[in-house]
Amino acid sequence: MLPMAPSGLLELPAELRARIYVDAFQFDRTLCRPVRAEAWRDFTGYVTNLSLLTTCKLIYRESKDVFYDINKFEISYNHLCTCENQFPFPTLNERMRDITISGYLPRIDQERPCRLCRFTDRGSGLFDYLSTLPRLKSVDVLFEHETDWDSGILYRIIHYQNCALEAPKIGVLRVKGLPFQLRLLLSTLYLAWHHLAGDPDQGSVGSKRYPGERSTRHALEYLQFEANTYDRTAQSLLRFFLPIDVDNPSASVLRFKGLPDELRRRADFTIELAAELNAIFSDGGGSETIRWTEIDGMMYNGRWSFSDEEDG
Repeated sequence: MLPMAPSGLLELPAELRARIYVDAFQFDRTLCRPVRAEAWRDFTGYVTNLSLLTTCKLIYRESKDVFYDINKFEISYNHLCTCENQFPFPTLNERMRDITISGYLPRIDQERPCRLCRFTDRGSGLFDYLSTLPRLKSVDVLFEHETDWDSGILYRIIHYQNCALEAPKIGVLRVKGLPFQLRLLLSTLYLAWHHLAGDPDQGSVGSKRYPGERSTRHALEYLQFEANTYDRTAQSLLRFFLPIDVDNPSASVLRFKGLPDELRRRADFTIELAAELNAIFSDGGGSETIRWTEIDGMMYNGRWSFSDEEDG
């Protein structure tokens, strides 16, 4: 057998090799891995080329963490949950640092939920598992459909994990108190709300459209119409209407911005609003499942506005 020719790469200084690894493994888009696929790919179908890892043991040891350090990965919760999926796909790697989990819906109605869906004294099974990933820094968990929203699940996460919730935007919940940064994204609600607000910057959740976005917009417009025209709102939302002026409480409006507890109030509103939207959808677009209550003060057609309620 002929001896292997020496590698020019290994003759370079370690600093240059590290830069080469970054150039070789950095991808501009979030990477996903479909079931039964052998390689990570982006959403355009481009397959990642990691052949450099197979060059030799030394290059593998030096570069194996770079791919996971500098890229973002999106994984479907259905690929992780074993309640109904008897052959889950092993897509999580302990070296991952930035993960998006789409389609999150724990099967809490199962007689024996899997470890990711289970809620124990230690908290949510999914977040407990994520806490074991030593290099993890950031996780986005997406509820993609309006029928996936369950305020009970969100409040259980807070209770079990002993966490606090903040919301810089309607539909975007930041969970405080975990060893990694965690956002819970009600993507359909976020996109529908900010479409009505005329917000051009919807890219912080994603540019793709989600099922139910249009019907969610209609439901939000319905709630706004009831508040601005008939001075009534869902009972769970009443506490978010505050006087325009403390010294002149003649009219109450939907308010968050500038309040001392702005971020927490917006988070609570997001959760309660998601529950009311579920009620509307379960009623086929009607109002019989909503417990209506009158809004105090004089009639005011600007009680509910979709704009100017974001944390700058």
